Amino acid sequence: MRGRDEAPAAWRDSTLRRVIGWILILGTSIALGLVIKVFTVDEQLLRSPAFYGMLVGFGALVPFRWAPMTYRTRAVGFVVALGFSGWCALMNVGLAPGPLLTFCMVTIAAGIFLGRTALLVALAASAVGVFTAGLAQTTGLVPHADTPFSALTMAAWTRGAIHFLLVGGSVAALVHYVMAELERQESSVAERERLEALGRLAGGVAHDFNNALQIVFAWNELLSTHEDPEVREGVERIQTAANQAQRLTAQLLAVGRRDVWTLEEFDLARRVEHWLGATRRLVPEDFTVQLHVDGRPWVRCDGGQLEQILLNLVVNARDAIGSGGRIDIRVDEIAGDAAPGDVVTTTRAALMTVEDDGPGISASVLRHVFDPFFTTKGRAGSGLGLAIVHTAVRRAGGEIVVESRPGATKFSVFLPAIDATEARLLTPKPQRAPCDRVVLLAEDEEPIRAALTSSLREAGCTVLEAEDGTEAMKILDAYEGKIDVLCTDGVMPGTATRLVIDRYLELNPEGRVIVCSGHVEEELLRRKLRESHLELLPKPFAPSALLAKINSE
Repeated sequence: MRGRDEAPAAWRDSTLRRVIGWILILGTSIALGLVIKVFTVDEQLLRSPAFYGMLVGFGALVPFRWAPMTYRTRAVGFVVALGFSGWCALMNVGLAPGPLLTFCMVTIAAGIFLGRTALLVALAASAVGVFTAGLAQTTGLVPHADTPFSALTMAAWTRGAIHFLLVGGSVAALVHYVMAELERQESSVAERERLEALGRLAGGVAHDFNNALQIVFAWNELLSTHEDPEVREGVERIQTAANQAQRLTAQLLAVGRRDVWTLEEFDLARRVEHWLGATRRLVPEDFTVQLHVDGRPWVRCDGGQLEQILLNLVVNARDAIGSGGRIDIRVDEIAGDAAPGDVVTTTRAALMTVEDDGPGISASVLRHVFDPFFTTKGRAGSGLGLAIVHTAVRRAGGEIVVESRPGATKFSVFLPAIDATEARLLTPKPQRAPCDRVVLLAEDEEPIRAALTSSLREAGCTVLEAEDGTEAMKILDAYEGKIDVLCTDGVMPGTATRLVIDRYLELNPEGRVIVCSGHVEEELLRRKLRESHLELLPKPFAPSALLAKINSE
């Protein structure tokens, strides 16, 4: 029953508002007519058709404000009614500033509400209106205006029309440009805020997800030495799935620019082969995706970012083709002088290309393919995929080049190559070397803390556990100067991580600090930690990776 009572009440309220609105507009029109009558010397003008036409034009604005209609119909009606009023006023009082200002407002309104083409049409129509008003007055179709702004010849009215085109058109174009620029900036700010919010959300989700993955990584490594071969096989499958989840998390962090850039050395062709085998579902069955390995260069960059580059390039090629096509991925090693000048290399460079047989990219679009928010997919695209690719390639010290013609588009990624022997020596190998250090492990997630503690103690480390920042501070004071390494999470309850690190370095000036977190880089910047005293280990990681870092000098 309550719903039935509310509906008539809402109807009555809306009807009352409309009636009040009509009364106010009608009263305003009557008041305007009285003002014109008081200040008009020539009573004959008050009885002219132009005067009544002017009032009719103002009155016609009322239905376009209150009557139900589409936005475009309302805008066109408003512009036409206002223009008709200005035209009648022009015939009534001559080339006065008021009617010409009305025409200028009409032109501006047409540009703002209906676009650039409507602005030009309204400008031309207004100039024609000035000319026809002069024709009506000089030929006697309407009473002659006996005002200071009277124009007696068509030459004067023609000059008025030309002056309006120059001055009114310039003002209207300027206002339209300013409004368009303000709208563009507002849209850009809104897009930036949306991306920042998305980044914060992605960072929070990735942080929690990385903590969950850290438990998998830690206990999975402890089970990897199990005697049962079936258990070991299951552990390998779990690790493969966890690695894939880690890569997905890295892509989430890249969206919000909260990614941690972790350098590693690897065989580029082998990494591409592995990625391609795991992501065949990206393209429909009517596509042919082929990998051609002409050389096996080694590179030093972030593996997750490389996969992000591949993902965006393949998806971009898939969307460009539409349905049924070919995507060729090629890996090769080329001479250093064959790479673009921005690639930091001496004798060799790694080359990875993604080529499709789609319709190609036009020259006008090709200039903007790496611009953020530039897209040809309409609402279906964000315009960020290739911008992320460009940023990631440049961050790795490389360069990306795009070539396109009808039937073929090729993106070539050049990266600095390193010596394979050197890469194998530099790549840290997980190890369980003996450890005789005293480690304070500050981690608020109990399953993570338990797994890391078990692994470190098995390797011989003396581990002191702290479940939050407050407990870590108590342990620091109790073991003053006797703790070799502080291993802490980036975010903990209790005393802030920054204060824990400051206290540790105060008691142990030569001590080492290892910060482990899901998005370390963003947290360090927010808390302004002194990076010169810190070592970063992004989650998730295997316990052997932490042990290797603790043992490293």
